[in-house]
Amino acid sequence: MLHRATSNFGQTILSLHNVSFAVGPKPLVQDCSFEVRQGSFMGLLGPNGAGKSSLLKLLYREKKPTSGKITAFGQPLDRWNRKAFAAKVGTVLQEKAQLAGLTIEQVAGLGLFPLSCSKAEEQQRVREALELVELWDRRTENAGYLSGGEQQRLFFAQILALDPEVYLLDEPNNHLDIYFQYRLMDHIKAKGKTVIASFHDINLAARYCDSAVLMHEARMVASGSLAEVLSPERLKLVYRVDAQFAKSAIAINAPVV
Repeated sequence: MLHRATSNFGQTILSLHNVSFAVGPKPLVQDCSFEVRQGSFMGLLGPNGAGKSSLLKLLYREKKPTSGKITAFGQPLDRWNRKAFAAKVGTVLQEKAQLAGLTIEQVAGLGLFPLSCSKAEEQQRVREALELVELWDRRTENAGYLSGGEQQRLFFAQILALDPEVYLLDEPNNHLDIYFQYRLMDHIKAKGKTVIASFHDINLAARYCDSAVLMHEARMVASGSLAEVLSPERLKLVYRVDAQFAKSAIAINAPVV
């Protein structure tokens, strides 16, 4: 397993205090509070519609909280300059992108806009990232013709080329086959950077996460270690399964009807 001891983690770099977000009358995140420490790998867990993606959108500033406060690197999130923030925090999202007319190499380099580095360094970063996701040999191809899984690998190449201080990953295993799920997540985990990632697959989360926030119906119902968060009672309430978390894995007995 790839867990690191929590004693190795640094100072708090992201914090949420009573954060809520709604679209019209519909609450998508309600009264959420937690901290993320430097070097930790935090999982956002919960079923579809729990609020995981909405919470990530608040963290990477696509949306603004309806109420509450988010602090990043010691100052309010909304005070950060766009370019400075983008250099520190990178994302891999679930949304589809229009890539037609751009080569694979060009798309991989788009995420480097906030960095002030030489052309040679940019090229080196892009090459290393594309080699890792195994798309370097196809770098001159039109990115618009990539499959869903290949496009997801290309988005990983973007964030790996940037290599920010914080990785925000929305369902990072989405569309990826098993080989790339483990290859890419193992690589990011080994970097020791701060990661906040949403997962549907609890067992995949158990392999990588040092801690977790469990979401249910837009609310945070638990936070802490996976053993604390994924109690049999919460697995039954949130995931509707009779299951136990033990030895860094979930043993599912039956669905709860």
